[in-house]
Amino acid sequence: METEHGGRAAGSDSPALEEAIERARRERTGRRVAVTLDRFRAGRVGADRPTDAVAGVPAVVEVPREHRIDTLLLRPDGPDRPSA
Repeated sequence: METEHGGRAAGSDSPALEEAIERARRERTGRRVAVTLDRFRAGRVGADRPTDAVAGVPAVVEVPREHRIDTLLLRPDGPDRPSA
């Protein structure tokens, strides 16, 4: 990525450069999360077709045992979270 801020010379860093870097990082992370969630949602196709995505603790435990895992999404407030 290119930015109009900053440079290689000593002392050329700037708040504008730091802001541009942070903005680019957030945008890239947002795109990556969106693509991953789209893949997950597309994999959950319903009972009449096979699925590439699973949800719930029992299924998530079984998939790695079968060496069939690519991406693991965790939600801290998920429905299978044990009560305190």
